[in-house]
Amino acid sequence: MGYKFNLNLNDILYRKFMNKLELVVSKIPYISNPLVTVSYYLKDRQWIGILYLEIVNFNALKEKVGKNTIESMLNQMQIECKSAIQKNFSKYLLIKVCPWGDDVCTFITSNNSPPSVGEFRKLAYDFRDEVRNNIREFLARSTGIEGIALLEQLNFHIGYSIAEKNADVYRALKESFLIAKSKYNLDELKALELLKKLIEEKNFNIVYQPLVSLSTGKVIGYEALTRGPKDSILESPAKLFPLAEKANLLYALEKVTREKALEKIGQLTDEELLFLNINPSILNDPSFSGDRTKEILLKNGKSPQSVVFEITERTAITNFAAFRKALEHYRKQGFKIAIDDVGAGYSSLQSVAELKPDFIKIDRSLIANINMDSTKQALLETFITFSRKINSIVIAEGIENEDELEVVTKLGLSIAQGFYIARPSAPFPDLSDSFKSIFQKKLLKGEYKHFELNILPTAKEIVAPAPFVPTNEQVKKVVNIFHEDKYLTAVVVVDPDAGNKPVGLITRDNLFYKFGKQYGFDLYYQREIKLLMDEQPLIVKANMDIGIISRIAMKRDSEKVYDPIIVVDYKSDKKYLGIISIQKLLNTVSNLKLKLARESNPLTGLPGNIVIESELMKRIKKNIPYAVLYLDLDSFKGFNDKYGFERGDVAIKMTGRIISDTVSKFGNKDDLVGHIGGDDFIIITTPQKAETISHEIIKSFTQTATSLYDEEDRARGYIFTTDREDRKIKIPIMSVSIAGVIANTDESNEFKDLDELAQVAAALKKKAKEIKGNSCVFNNSDNVNMCLA
Repeated sequence: MGYKFNLNLNDILYRKFMNKLELVVSKIPYISNPLVTVSYYLKDRQWIGILYLEIVNFNALKEKVGKNTIESMLNQMQIECKSAIQKNFSKYLLIKVCPWGDDVCTFITSNNSPPSVGEFRKLAYDFRDEVRNNIREFLARSTGIEGIALLEQLNFHIGYSIAEKNADVYRALKESFLIAKSKYNLDELKALELLKKLIEEKNFNIVYQPLVSLSTGKVIGYEALTRGPKDSILESPAKLFPLAEKANLLYALEKVTREKALEKIGQLTDEELLFLNINPSILNDPSFSGDRTKEILLKNGKSPQSVVFEITERTAITNFAAFRKALEHYRKQGFKIAIDDVGAGYSSLQSVAELKPDFIKIDRSLIANINMDSTKQALLETFITFSRKINSIVIAEGIENEDELEVVTKLGLSIAQGFYIARPSAPFPDLSDSFKSIFQKKLLKGEYKHFELNILPTAKEIVAPAPFVPTNEQVKKVVNIFHEDKYLTAVVVVDPDAGNKPVGLITRDNLFYKFGKQYGFDLYYQREIKLLMDEQPLIVKANMDIGIISRIAMKRDSEKVYDPIIVVDYKSDKKYLGIISIQKLLNTVSNLKLKLARESNPLTGLPGNIVIESELMKRIKKNIPYAVLYLDLDSFKGFNDKYGFERGDVAIKMTGRIISDTVSKFGNKDDLVGHIGGDDFIIITTPQKAETISHEIIKSFTQTATSLYDEEDRARGYIFTTDREDRKIKIPIMSVSIAGVIANTDESNEFKDLDELAQVAAALKKKAKEIKGNSCVFNNSDNVNMCLA
């Protein structure tokens, strides 16, 4: 019945225990060696109970009361232990009370069967309380201590265990010692026995939760999660892993569960990853080896490139240098690394900075209700920006509803997991119907963009009114509507029970086509219009730009491609606004393209000043946060003088291409890249994207700009040219200066017109130009060198 902890105490505490154990066991009759069993002593008894008392904060108490008082108290403890058993626990027989340094160990038994765990635990705590109270009274009577409050500080840890017949008293002594030291409770004792049994039998359930790409809707991998047997006290991992860690069984637990998780990896595609949770202490343990993992992978036709070691944050990493060295060993084999629980507990931020993982998994605590918490949104934006600088990918954990999904998507996350996407199950669950529906309706159509702004007009700006009828309206009424307006192409059908929400469309051509069939008129004329309507018309919100609408409209089936588009209010799909005809849509797009072509810079083809000013005014009037980046090439004039206008034009076009490609990759779909003229460019984006775009432009320009120079100048790092007075001067290699204006995030950066914005930008540009080499400065940051290359 002993409680087997099997702890590995390779420290001073354990050595102290061993010294005391030698002392105690040597005083038990017939025992001279601590490794000899007590079978002789238990010859006529079924069991021996051990009650171990340890003084809490012994050294501190000794300093307060003095050595003599402590020695007197230790002697009295032996007397009180005997007295407590004989007077208050009379159904038990006292075997012996042994001093154990500054502690006391009491051995008892009875003629009856051994008590249950619960009974013996209660006995132990009652015994402790009895001895403690008596010792306090003794100290109060026999010492000159001033202040009875000091006596209240006296307390004991209690340890307890039972050695049954033919059992090992050494183990029972060790267990009682460890119970006192680690303060296990009754539930943990029961759970610990179950845990060891589960590890021995490898009886764990492995479930898998998908991680999904928010751009493609496809599963990129699965996280393997461990569960104990269903309906057991260790079913939840929240109980399973902390207990294993406390009992020094974490390595054994993770080894078993890791190997069970890998058994299913052969069912994954070559593109899908398996995320395996690894405690930091395990990865740095000499006994841990990736060779066994590789062996299982090879058996299943996989390589280490298919596995991500997910470093959990249950414990802190204390030696990052050693841990990085361990990680590098596994990275060289092909394993990828993720940091789990980032943003919650321990040193997760330091872990990310030190280890530069392939994946950063944001903890659920930062994702929960993020749609209602601007602070959490700002933190997530910071993680995203930081991750791009270290080439990591951010993953949002714990997505539990559509609102959270929408926000993380708008903020730029590309991978997510959570109950809303799919609940963990075995072997590999499908994505939830709710997620698949939202992906098709909103994510795929781009409705989860950060801001619905573009140089293209929105649906609201070109929508035209059109009549609507309820679903139960007779067909003959709709026929009359078409007869009254010969230019009308369609009538919208609404559901009166849902607040006149648009649910269908009836076009002139389709209606009269039905009538043209044999018996068509007689069949339909007096029936309800819902029998003839298109039940799946294209319905868009008023704030969607016509560029997106035109792409969606042209992807419809050929028989519906020219049908009008129904427009509803952007806040409510029940509020019908009108329709957009395909002719109106295409004419608007074509005219806008011509206008953009006329107003674009002839050298780069990028929008010119009229479009730039129009877009800036739109952002100012909308009164929402935006960012403007003014870019200027340093040393361009000297380059142009040395190499001529033709190569200068090449430099301008190359710069425009770098900026456009960077914004396309790291910005929003509706960002604007403009060419003011000469070597001046502009980017209009959102605040959370501005710093990343600036950093990436500088990075790309630095890697590319030197290719414009002759080999001799490139090797030298500068060129020679002459100034206006014909003096020879050195001009450094071209660099980029960026002035970033963040607007409308608070009252201090609100601009009422373009002039006010331009003044702030000019001052920032001057400051950026004063810095040698690549640089960028922002109006909302004291750190003007944040983007130095």
